[in-house]
Amino acid sequence: MTSPDAPHDGPDRPGVLGSSLVGPLLMILLIAVVSGVLAGLVGVALNLLLALVERVAFGDRAGELLTGVGEVPRWQRIVVPTIGGLLAGVGWWRLRRSGPLAQVRDSLDPTTATDPVDRRLPIRRTVADAVLQIVAVGAGASVGREGAPRQVAAALTELVCAAARVVAFERRVLLAAAAGAGLAAVYDVPLAGAVYALEVLLLAGPSWPRLEPARGPRGTTRSGARAWTFAVVIATVTSVVATLVTHALVGSRPIYAVPGSAHWSFDPSWLVLALVVAPVCAVGGWSFRRAVGLGRDLEPGPTWRLPLAVAGAGALVGIASCWFEAIPGNGKTLVEVALAGHASFAALLGLLLLKPLVTSIAIGAGARGGLLTPSLATGAGLGAVLAALAALAGHGLATPPVLVLVCAVGVLAATERAPVFAACFGWELVRPSPAVLVPLVVVAVGVWLFTAAADHGRARLHRSTSRGVSTRP
Repeated sequence: MTSPDAPHDGPDRPGVLGSSLVGPLLMILLIAVVSGVLAGLVGVALNLLLALVERVAFGDRAGELLTGVGEVPRWQRIVVPTIGGLLAGVGWWRLRRSGPLAQVRDSLDPTTATDPVDRRLPIRRTVADAVLQIVAVGAGASVGREGAPRQVAAALTELVCAAARVVAFERRVLLAAAAGAGLAAVYDVPLAGAVYALEVLLLAGPSWPRLEPARGPRGTTRSGARAWTFAVVIATVTSVVATLVTHALVGSRPIYAVPGSAHWSFDPSWLVLALVVAPVCAVGGWSFRRAVGLGRDLEPGPTWRLPLAVAGAGALVGIASCWFEAIPGNGKTLVEVALAGHASFAALLGLLLLKPLVTSIAIGAGARGGLLTPSLATGAGLGAVLAALAALAGHGLATPPVLVLVCAVGVLAATERAPVFAACFGWELVRPSPAVLVPLVVVAVGVWLFTAAADHGRARLHRSTSRGVSTRP
C-alpha cells in the first residue's frame, strides 16, 4: 500500500499534458483550488500565532513590533529573544536529531534522491518546524516568517497529490504553486505568489528541466508552451484562491501603508534613480547573499550547541535593539521606518549595517526561516540612507519612499535572482499607484543584467585562470 506521504512519480494515470481528456485537467484544477484554500487557512493561522507570540513577548501593542519593543525595558528586549531562541533551538535540535528537515526546493528537485519517498515533505515535522520558525520570529529572531507558510502549504498539498495519485510533473507544479500561495496568503500578494512559484521555484530551480517537452503517447512532441501555460494557470489559481480565503477571514490591506502613495503621479526622475541605484543594489544584494552564505557555513549540527547558538543570536538581537528598536523580527519594522523617513541618518546607517549582520548570525546559529523580508529590509535601509544623503547634500527628493521601495526591490532582485518576482512583491506590499511599477521593473531588470554580467566576468576569469594553471610546466 502506498504511503500517503510518498510522491507518486509513476504514471498511475495519464498526465494532463499527455491527455486530451477534460477530466484530468479538471481534477488538477480542483486540487489547485483545494491547495489554495489550505494555503489561505495556513496563512491566517500562522499570522494569528505570530501575533500571539509577539503579544506574549512584548505586550498588547506588539502587533506593531516597533511600538511593542520600544515600550518594554531594555532587560526584556534582551531576555525575550534569548528565551525565544532557546526554546526554538531546543525544538530544532530534537527535530534534526532524526534527520535533516525537508525543504520545498529539495522536494521539487528530482536529483536529490533516487527514492521518491526521500523527497516528501512529512507533515508532522514540517508543521513543527514552521511553528518553531514563527515562535523565533515573534520573539525577535532576524529571519523571515514566509518560510513557514510556504512549507506547510506545500506539505498539505503533498498529501492531496498522494491521494489523487498525480504524476511527477503535476506534483512539482502543484507543490511550487502551493508554496507560492502560502507566501501570497501571509503577505496578501496574489501576483507575487504566483510569480514566486514560477520564477523562483520552477524556472530557476533544478526541477524546471524536467518540464521540458517530452515525447507524447503517439510519438508527437509535447509543446513547451503547453507546459508553461499549465504551470501559469495552476500557480495563478492557487495564489488567487489563497488570498481570497484570507480576505474573507481577516480582510485585505497592504502590509506597508504609505499615505498618498495610491495617487503618486509618474515622475521621469524615477527612471534615472532606478538606473543609478541598480549597480549599488546589485552589490548590496551580493553582500547580503555572501553574509548569509558565510553564516550557513558555520551552522552547528544537531547537538546541544544548536539551542545555545540560537539563544546567543537572539541575545545579540536584543542587545542591538537597545539602541536600534527596528532590528528585532523579520525586517518589517525596518521597512516601515525607512518608508516613514523619520529616523536620523546615523540610525538608518546603523540599521542598514546591522540587519544583514544579525540575519547572518541567526542563520549561522541554526535558526530556520525565510530571507525575503530581511533582504527587502536591507534594501529599504539602503534606500533610506541614500535619500538621507541626498537631503544632506541639498538635493531632497519629492517622493523619498519611492527611492526606498526601488532599493528594496533592487536588493531583493539580487538576492533571489528573480527580477519579476521582486518587482511584483515590492509593489503589492505597498500597493502604490501603477506608475511606480515602472521604476521597480527598471531597477529589477537592471540589477539582473548587472549581476549576470558580473557572473559572466567571474566565469571568464575563472576559466582563464584555470587554463593558465594547467599550461604551467
